[in-house]
Amino acid sequence: MVPRLRDRNSMPILHGSDAEDGMASDHSSEVQLSSVKKAATQVTVKSGNGKKRGSDDELNDGNYVPTNAQSSPTTDKAPMATKPSSRNKRAKTMTIQRASNTQQGPGPADNIIMWFQNKVDEADDRVRQMEQQLAKAKEMELKFKHQAQASNNETMAQASKFAALKRDKDEADGKAKEWEEQVDQWRDRFYEVCDQIKPDYGDPDKVTDDFISSKWGQLDYTIQYIACNCIDMTPEQVAEALSDVMPADVLAKNAAKPVMMVPLVSKAIWRIVYGSVFHCGKNFWGGEVGTNFITMLNKMIASAEGNEQHLHLISRMKYKAAKDIDMEIGTDKAAIEQAANRLIDRFSAFVRPGREQDLKEQAQRIFRKAVKLLVIITRSRAIFSIVGKALGDTYNPSTMMLKLTDAFEIEDAAVNFFTGPGLKKTGTADGAKFGAQMMLCKAGVVLSCKSKAQNQPEKALSSPKIKSPRIKKEPISPRFAKGLNSPKNLTSPKDNKFSTTEE
Repeated sequence: MVPRLRDRNSMPILHGSDAEDGMASDHSSEVQLSSVKKAATQVTVKSGNGKKRGSDDELNDGNYVPTNAQSSPTTDKAPMATKPSSRNKRAKTMTIQRASNTQQGPGPADNIIMWFQNKVDEADDRVRQMEQQLAKAKEMELKFKHQAQASNNETMAQASKFAALKRDKDEADGKAKEWEEQVDQWRDRFYEVCDQIKPDYGDPDKVTDDFISSKWGQLDYTIQYIACNCIDMTPEQVAEALSDVMPADVLAKNAAKPVMMVPLVSKAIWRIVYGSVFHCGKNFWGGEVGTNFITMLNKMIASAEGNEQHLHLISRMKYKAAKDIDMEIGTDKAAIEQAANRLIDRFSAFVRPGREQDLKEQAQRIFRKAVKLLVIITRSRAIFSIVGKALGDTYNPSTMMLKLTDAFEIEDAAVNFFTGPGLKKTGTADGAKFGAQMMLCKAGVVLSCKSKAQNQPEKALSSPKIKSPRIKKEPISPRFAKGLNSPKNLTSPKDNKFSTTEE
């Protein structure tokens, strides 16, 4: 059966030329006319075996196909024709013949039609695929559009939130600035009130004289504690180890005497502390600014001695500047520890057995107390001076504290050397009365008999000749005088009640 073109989605034939279309149409028409003609002119002829056979035209036609050719393609017998007994039978025969013609095998035109049909089917498949892809693309476009819309909405929400936060921040900054101004106003009022109540309740920065005296006494006691309990040196070791920090005349006159070891070591430690802390040779307080400030302050105080107006200006200046330096910079703990370690290294070879840890603790305590005392006297409105030799060579109980003596009568004794300086105060803590002075902390001294100090300085302790008209108040036996002059009867910090520095 010849296949016909299917009308699929009313799609036109997409492939093939117009010439081929015309050729296929003409050939199909010729085939149909030939089939009709043959069916009309067909004559049934009975063969010798009683069967009908086709006409000569049918036999001569190369395209003739028997009626039963499809059902039995391998038989050699001719098909049986119906007997044309009547007009209806003849018409039926023609119809059967016409149907048999339509059951012939596909020709060239059919192949062309099938080729075009395949192309149409392929095009339809492509169209369907493209439609599916287009639908997916539209779906993705819609999805992306929704996502973009959501992202845009979120961005707008974030922008709105950011704007709200910025407004809140600006408002908070405005309030903070307003509050800072109010705090400054209240602080000024607070300072005014404090200035008004100071005469009644005292200055918070004031330090009493008793407090300063106790701190100075603790410092002197700690230095003497190290010399008495932690260090043991021979006269040769004293002369060699302390030559760089002690005056040569003091060592030459006293280093050979074993009893002078403790006072000499105390004097050496005091000189180290004074040179590194109170004279501000190191940056313990305020860094370079504090060092230069204290150096300048000491020179100004020395030059303004006795001038109340200048001392008053110095008092106000040092009070304000020292307070700012202490609050902004303060003390350097690392420098304090380094200074203590240097002191320990100097005397580490002469430490008594089992006293190593004690020496370390006491050395650190010395520099901590010294720096704290430096800050107190610098921030005070009163003016403090550290004095020593300026106190004179004659013993004065109001300015000196006895540490060691070999004189029988203290009034007739002379100052051999100072074991530690004293602290003099000028003015008051209110920044007034700079014409008045007082010795707040006494200087430690070692006394010797005037006659021995002048005539026999090298043999003052070993000579038994201590008789002198100026010293002798009543007759004493030579035996008593000889025993009094022995080294074991000389006073020391351990057995002299005046050796302590605590006041």
